[in-house]
Amino acid sequence: MFKFDAVQFAEGTISLHLNVLAVVVLAGILVVLGVAFLRSEAPLHVRGTSLVLRSIAALLLIFPLFEPQLVVPEVVPDENFVAVVVDASDSMLLRDGQQGQTRLEQARQLLVHSQSGIIPSIENLFKVRLYTFASTAARVDSIHQAVPAHETDLAAALDRVRIDFRGLPLTGVVILTDGNTASRLDALEQANALRDQGIGVHVLGMGSSAFNTERELLEVIAHKGLGEQAGAELEVKIRSASPEPDPARIVVYDGDVEVFSESVRLKGNGLVDQMEFFFEPPGDGVREYQITLEPAANELNTLNNSLPLLVDTRTDTLRVLYFEGHLRQDYKFVKRALESDQVISFAAITRTGTGKYYRQGIRSPDELTGGFPTEEEVLYGFDAIILGDVEASAFSLSQLQLIESFVRVRGGGFVMLGGRNAFAESDYAGTPVADMLPVRLDFTRAQILPIRFEREEGDRGYIFAPTPEGFEHPFMKLSPDPSINQMLWRGMPRLTSINLLGGAKPGAQVLAVKPDDEYGPEEPLLTVQRYGKGRTAALATSST
Repeated sequence: MFKFDAVQFAEGTISLHLNVLAVVVLAGILVVLGVAFLRSEAPLHVRGTSLVLRSIAALLLIFPLFEPQLVVPEVVPDENFVAVVVDASDSMLLRDGQQGQTRLEQARQLLVHSQSGIIPSIENLFKVRLYTFASTAARVDSIHQAVPAHETDLAAALDRVRIDFRGLPLTGVVILTDGNTASRLDALEQANALRDQGIGVHVLGMGSSAFNTERELLEVIAHKGLGEQAGAELEVKIRSASPEPDPARIVVYDGDVEVFSESVRLKGNGLVDQMEFFFEPPGDGVREYQITLEPAANELNTLNNSLPLLVDTRTDTLRVLYFEGHLRQDYKFVKRALESDQVISFAAITRTGTGKYYRQGIRSPDELTGGFPTEEEVLYGFDAIILGDVEASAFSLSQLQLIESFVRVRGGGFVMLGGRNAFAESDYAGTPVADMLPVRLDFTRAQILPIRFEREEGDRGYIFAPTPEGFEHPFMKLSPDPSINQMLWRGMPRLTSINLLGGAKPGAQVLAVKPDDEYGPEEPLLTVQRYGKGRTAALATSST
C-alpha cells in the first residue's frame, strides 16, 4: 500500500477483503478493550484517552489481515476512447487571437498541431472521436468540416456523446468552447452525469474571458395586436456587460430599410433590461423583420446584437375559457364584454351545483361536459383562462398543475378575478396557481366579512387608480392621447369590493391600485407579470 504515490491514491480506490479470521480478531480485541475500560479505577478522561489510543494501535495491527489493495484504473492502449467536442457556433468566428486568428482557428491549432496538439499527444493511448456542435452535434473526421451556426447547445452535444458511447470504454471528454451556450445549466447536468460514470470532462475556454464593451440582444417576443393593423407589442431583453452612460438605440429593419427605432437607457454592468415597445408595421399580413441593438463603441462581438422578428398583423381569433364558481352579478358584464369583442371566441363554464355546469359558447354538444378540462389537449385548445369566483378545491391537483403548465409551457394567458372564493379568501396558497400569480397570497388578510365601501353622505366605492406604469402599458391605453386616456380612467365608476393581497412579486407590474383613502392604505388592484412563455394577471376586485 505504501509504495503508491498521492496521485495514484487520488485516482484509485482502496479495496478490503473481509475474512472470518480478521473479523474474529477484531471482535476479540474490542471485547478486551471494553472490559479493561469498565474495570479500570482511573479517572474517566484517563480511561477514555487510553481506550482511544489502544483502539488505534489494535486497528493498525490487524489492518493487514483485511488484505488492503489499491485499485487503479488502467488504460488499455488503443481500446479506450476520448471524445473531443469542438464549439462551431458563430461566436467562434470572432478574431480575438494574439495573431488575429478566429477562436475556431485557435481550437484547430490546439488540437492538431504536429508537436503540441492534443490529438497527436493522446492518439497513441486512446481512440479519438471528434465532434462539432452548434445548435446540433455532429460526428466529423476533421475539425475542418465544422459548419458554423447561430445557436449553441452544449447540452445536446454532451447528450449525443453519452448516447454514442453507451457500453463503450469512454475515458474522457475534451470540450473546446467559448462558453456562449444557450443551455448552461443543462450542460452542467450532462457533464455531472458523465463524471458520475467515472468519465473525466475537461473544458478548454476559447477567446477572451471578458469584453471591455459587450451588448447582447437576449430575446424578442412580438405579442399580436387585437385587430387589423393594430400593430404588435414588442418585449425585448438586453444585457450589457459594460457601464452604459449614454442611451442605446434599438432599430427594426425591413430588409435594409429602417422602419422603427427607439432610444433606451441600459443598466449595464452585466444586468438584464426588460422593456416593451409598441411597433406598427408598415405593411399588412405576416412579415419577418430584423431587430438590432446598436453596438457599443469598440464592441468586438456584434453577432449577438440582432434577432429575427416575425410580426403577424392579420386578424386572428383568441379563444378564451371563462370558469365561474356560481352565477354572480359580474358574470353577465364579463360575458357581455368578451362576446362584443370580434377577435375573441368565448366559452364559459358556470357551476350550478355539485357536478352540474352551465356551458356557453361551446363548439360541440360534448365539449366541456365534465366542467373544467382535465386533459392537456383540451385546455391547450384555448389561448387564455379567466378564473372567476371559484375556490381552489373545485380543482384536482392535476388540474391546478395543468393550469400552471398552460401558462408556463403553452404560453397562454391567465387572469384571476376577485371574489369571496378567490386569492387568499380561498385555499390557493401553496398551489401551482399561487406560484404563477403576480401577487403574494397572505391568508392573514383574508376577509371573513367583506369591507363596506360606504360614506356617511351616501357615496359608495373607491377609485380605480392606474399607476404611472399602468398609464404607459398598452393594456391600459383607452386612447393614444395621454391626457384623454387619464380623463377616461378618472371617469370610471367607483368599485365596491376588494381582495387584500400580500403585495406584488419581484418582476411584476402593478398597473392599478386602490389609493390611500379613508377606507385604508393603498392596495394593488391590477397586477401583471410574465410567467414562463405566458402571462398572468390578478384583478383583486369583483365589482368591475
